[in-house]
Amino acid sequence: MQALDAKNIIAVHIRHVREKIEKNPKEPKYITVVRGLGYKVG
Repeated sequence: MQALDAKNIIAVHIRHVREKIEKNPKEPKYITVVRGLGYKVG
């Protein structure tokens, strides 16, 4: 598995979780991206 594939897999899982917990997944409040670090919950 290449690193790019792993990033896509994580992004897809995060997207599915957002669809379940966020009112508007396109404007997330609970799971946000922190550039250069990853994801932030809260």
